[in-house]
Amino acid sequence: LFKTDKYLANAMVYGDRKPYLTALLVPNFDNIEKYARYKKIDFLNHCDLVNHPRVLDLIRRRIDKLQADLPSYNRVKRFTLINRDFTAEDGEVTPTLKVRRKEVSNNFEQVLEG
Repeated sequence: LFKTDKYLANAMVYGDRKPYLTALLVPNFDNIEKYARYKKIDFLNHCDLVNHPRVLDLIRRRIDKLQADLPSYNRVKRFTLINRDFTAEDGEVTPTLKVRRKEVSNNFEQVLEG
């Protein structure tokens, strides 16, 4: 669902041992950078972008719109933008680029449990 948005490149929804769903979201940095330049948001790197309040607000509004027709228990309540895509080198995706949830969960455990 989230990967259909032009500002998102990849996503993994997570809900283990949580009362709500969270998501790790990988921005489409080409489009996020264009948005930032258009909105005159200063940034030096991807870390600046994924932590900027205006970028976070943009993504929040877009995921809320994408989820509008879902029942509340299926909606992501919290998300984290990460500054890199999932990689095969880190074992996070298969050769066909499917997300390996267990590996991503292990690699981003602090983010998911925080």
